[in-house]
Amino acid sequence: MLDVRKMHLLRELARLGTIAAVAEAQFCTPSAVSQQLSALEREAGVPLIRRSGRSVELTAAGADLADRTGSVLALLEQAEAALAASRTELAGELRIGAFQTAVRTLLPAALVALGTEHPRLELRVTELDPAQAPDALRGGLLDIALVHEYDYVPAEADPALRTEPVLEETIFLASAAGERRERTAGEQGAMDRGELPAASGKAPRHAIPGAAGLPVADHAGLTAERVPDRITAAVLADDREDLAGMLRSPDRDLSRATALSGSRNAAVPHPLLAAQEQPWIVASPGTLCHLMAVRQCQDAGFTPRIRHYADDFAAVLTLVAAGQGVALIPELALADLPDGVTLTPLPARRRTLIACRAAASAHPAVTACAAAIRAAAASYRAGG
Repeated sequence: MLDVRKMHLLRELARLGTIAAVAEAQFCTPSAVSQQLSALEREAGVPLIRRSGRSVELTAAGADLADRTGSVLALLEQAEAALAASRTELAGELRIGAFQTAVRTLLPAALVALGTEHPRLELRVTELDPAQAPDALRGGLLDIALVHEYDYVPAEADPALRTEPVLEETIFLASAAGERRERTAGEQGAMDRGELPAASGKAPRHAIPGAAGLPVADHAGLTAERVPDRITAAVLADDREDLAGMLRSPDRDLSRATALSGSRNAAVPHPLLAAQEQPWIVASPGTLCHLMAVRQCQDAGFTPRIRHYADDFAAVLTLVAAGQGVALIPELALADLPDGVTLTPLPARRRTLIACRAAASAHPAVTACAAAIRAAAASYRAGG
């Protein structure tokens, strides 16, 4: 009988390409991975891997077994979910991944609710960049994760994963208060026509196209003194069910999902143009936030002059307040907004999604966690 755990490593090798990458993803040594794969070859009775120096590739038999392993693992997860549903209470380990701002804002309330309702669940949280979460889910290192995607960095479709949108945020240009600029004539005209929102002291919110009656984001610049303690995100009103259906579907059209967030009027000067000569503070290369910042600046017609790299938004805002540069900040990161920072809402959005393996989506622990996260997001939106 083939060992399913060794089969999983073979599937990871087919996906990641090298034994070193598999070892890193599984938090073990390359030699341990090699030993397990050699043992699997002995169990199979045929060569599964072809070694050439330091590189390896799957044989035809190995590639076929790796391909079949996905179905085997999915059936096992579905069986585990069915067994868990037959128990009177939820118990065991639940591994949750989340990005930094979600860990600080959405996740604590969800963890408290889960721990109260299901005290035998052992909750384990790992903070990681959303770019790493899909691999961690596919590799079986996480059971559920909070991820995000940007208008300029849409998530890739993956039939092995199921996602559900829970929150949408405005992206702000953060600059030192002394750098606040006057509106251009084009921007003022666009505001007069209702194409760009005007300033107010209210909490910024985003209007989804087709969602009549939703408040529109403040645009002309909000200082720290004028921003409320809780800046809430938008409710996906009329388009919520349509977008949710697309994102849950394995063949979802992510370009259409991105289009639902709205588009910029090409006749209106891009709000980032005023910051093109400023030094920039961006996240580390390889992160979604870094890619989003670069692409959004490129869409405005320039490449950012990067001076500082920082992944903690609190540190980024502190640097901005000190006049060290400008940065792009999502709403969830504004809980600790320092004095001396001006915020200008941009025509771009970040969407937070719950992600899990498709085969595990019906597991009671996963569904309970997703429900707790949805409740926490709804409370955050309501300012609770």
